[in-house]
Amino acid sequence: MHLYHLTPRTGMSFLAIAKIGLAALLLLILPAFAFAAQVTLAWDANNPAPDGYRLYQRAQGQSYNFSRPAWSGRGTTCTIADLNADTQYYFVVRAYAGNTESGNSNEVGHRTASVNRAPVADAGNDQTVTPLSSVALNGAGSQDPDGDTLSYSWSQTGGPTVQLAGNRTARPTFTAPAGATEPTVLTFQLTVRDSAGLSATDTCRVTVEAVQPPQDPPVAQAGGNQSVTSGETVRLNGSGSFHPDGLTLTYRWTQTSGRSVSLSYANTARPRFTAPIVTSGGNSTLVFELTVADSNGLNSSDTCLVQVTAPPTEEPPPPADDPPSNPSNPPDDETPPPTEPDLLPPMQPSIYYPAAGATGVSLTPRLTASAFSGGQPTDTHQRSQWRIVRTRDKQVVMDVTRTHFALDSLWVPFFTLWPGTTYACQVRYFDNHDQASEWSAPATFTTRTSWFARTAFEMGSTMAFSAPLIAGSDDWVEQTDEGQVQTVMTEDGRFLMAVDSMDCSFVAEIEGAAAVAPYDTEPEPPLSDDHPGDLLGYRLLMKGSAHTAEVTLHFAEPIGPQTRWIAYGPDGEWVDCTHNVEVQPDGLTAIRTIDDGGPEDADGVANGVIVDLLAPVQTTADADTSGKQLDGSGAGSAGGSSGGCFIGTLLP
Repeated sequence: MHLYHLTPRTGMSFLAIAKIGLAALLLLILPAFAFAAQVTLAWDANNPAPDGYRLYQRAQGQSYNFSRPAWSGRGTTCTIADLNADTQYYFVVRAYAGNTESGNSNEVGHRTASVNRAPVADAGNDQTVTPLSSVALNGAGSQDPDGDTLSYSWSQTGGPTVQLAGNRTARPTFTAPAGATEPTVLTFQLTVRDSAGLSATDTCRVTVEAVQPPQDPPVAQAGGNQSVTSGETVRLNGSGSFHPDGLTLTYRWTQTSGRSVSLSYANTARPRFTAPIVTSGGNSTLVFELTVADSNGLNSSDTCLVQVTAPPTEEPPPPADDPPSNPSNPPDDETPPPTEPDLLPPMQPSIYYPAAGATGVSLTPRLTASAFSGGQPTDTHQRSQWRIVRTRDKQVVMDVTRTHFALDSLWVPFFTLWPGTTYACQVRYFDNHDQASEWSAPATFTTRTSWFARTAFEMGSTMAFSAPLIAGSDDWVEQTDEGQVQTVMTEDGRFLMAVDSMDCSFVAEIEGAAAVAPYDTEPEPPLSDDHPGDLLGYRLLMKGSAHTAEVTLHFAEPIGPQTRWIAYGPDGEWVDCTHNVEVQPDGLTAIRTIDDGGPEDADGVANGVIVDLLAPVQTTADADTSGKQLDGSGAGSAGGSSGGCFIGTLLP
């Protein structure tokens, strides 16, 4: 019998009695456990010394496997690693000599320490919600594998900022923002943390549905009031009705008051009827209502009045023996004729479009107002004065008068308005006696935030400047001052125009440039066949009290020195501006002179901003250009437009 001692480093000691016999020695390698923990054990050496020792282990509830020692060796201490965390283990040691093994030592127990595991965050599913709805996030699916209590922290990581209520709970809430024309995506991050400080994160997305912009209804205009005589053919006129979005309209006329008449073509813009018979000295007022509807089912109505009077009767001649009448000395029984009463001015008009408070308004809206109504039945509409004011600083940005066409509507010229800005517009009417109505109540509106909602013009390098090229004395030079040079490229990339203010100390900045289709400036007046087909438009910001600007225009094809130039004037008509454009000898550049508030400034007011929309009627030059082109190449390829109109190719 031999005595063996097994003593762990914790200070515990025990004895084991074993019988030593001869047997083969078996060594085994044990696999690692998942959660690492370790324990070191030691025992007293046997005397006489055996061949070695074998250590066996078991977990609570299991038996020893004496064919698989946890350790084997000649020493009297060992470290057992790769033990499962938070587990009760037991150990015994046996001495062996040859293939003979002693019995078990006394058993030693050891419990491994627990290991904290990180929680798992779950921010819930992505959601799609409606604007201004109440939204709840859900992090209740988060969990801790050790069963620890979790704390929650939510934060917003993307999208328009919202106010999270209960952001330290599993289910915070917020109100979705107002919708936009495109879906809005909000992102949120959930962080969960256990009691030991381990944390995990997860994210979720909330998509706010897009809101279709409110559809604008059509604007009905039943035409002006009329005064007619009995038996006369009367024509009503609703052709001034329109739709802000250009939709096709249907017309329906009805009589709402007065002696009944039979309307012909009541479903057209211009119906007619025969005025009823009215007794001598009497009159009858007829009221008609026009209702226009668009393809979306939206409609609006307007009314007009027709006053019917009896035809004048011929007075019998005075008796032959009566003396001639003397107006300056009437007889006692004759009353002088009444003097003409004071003339009444036109009625105050109303702005129909844009509606007060409108947002997302085009940068070139068509302002529309109510039909003219004169102070006297025979008064006519002679002209209209339109004014737009920037509300933040009361700056007048447009003040123009129309006298020839479209007196109750006006297309705002390009570059008059700026993106994302609030304005107020007004109009007043003048009659044929040159009497003015009161200004209409101001209609406040805000423009859309982008230039690119329209396709009627091709913007230059205004929003994203990229070092435009301008013509130099020998070749192209790169110019990096965004405010002094603006370029305009055609859609097909073949041609380039530029506006250059580097030689003018009065211009603070070129705020924008574009190739503009003239047919999108006003529906009238019609353009002649030799018009180039588009305009070079740009907007200049002047310095201080400067009044006159002088800029250099660069073109991709030569321009003749005798070329006639036209500009879009503040009265809506084409102005011959040839005397203010000086074509240079190379034919590729021209010096343009223009006055702020002058007859060629499209905004019509001296306000420190010049809006110029101009074009040459002809662009082919007789001058020697030495083969120079705007892009720096030779004198054009075989596919070039050697005899055509270059600017006409800038827009489709």
